[in-house]
Amino acid sequence: MRVFLAVNLNKKLQEELAQIQNELRSKVHGVRWVDPQLLHITLKFLGELDEELLPVLENPLRKLGENMASFTVSLARLGAFPSLNNPRVFWIGIEGGSSRLIKLATGIEHCLETLGLFSQGGGTLKTTKKLFRPHITLGRKKGRGRQWETIPEVFRKTRRCKNTLPVRSFHLMQSTLYSTGPVYTPLKEFLFGLKN
Repeated sequence: MRVFLAVNLNKKLQEELAQIQNELRSKVHGVRWVDPQLLHITLKFLGELDEELLPVLENPLRKLGENMASFTVSLARLGAFPSLNNPRVFWIGIEGGSSRLIKLATGIEHCLETLGLFSQGGGTLKTTKKLFRPHITLGRKKGRGRQWETIPEVFRKTRRCKNTLPVRSFHLMQSTLYSTGPVYTPLKEFLFGLKN
């Protein structure tokens, strides 16, 4: 099964990001926009994983959650990976709560290393060598080599979401791919256990 770890968004933030996507549609062309109900903050993409490994993951991730305190995420600034000159992924950045998300993602990497699930140790997962940059993917460039067009001011304008996201847990998610697009299903929720 294809799985990843993520912080899921609340309804208000999904609706606000859908409004931003609608505004961008008229200003940025050649982009396939993510369904607002699928928007999330990816902490770790695990890829194809044997179902029998899920119980092995569960205990250390639950303990990680128990040692985290809840926090609030706020969103600001549009951007693209790897760059605006050569974009493949369009995103909105994390303003408040970024350091806490980085701490959570680092803790997840440590859990996986401890379990020996990374490929250099004969495991099935790939370690993340690049710096974790928390963001929400809003859209992806359509097709390789295809042109995209935008009004430059779109990315120069400072944009902040009015709604924030209280983060009290993270999820193990299953991604099932269909011709109509992916469907994400929560498999496990890992609640934070520390008080602020």
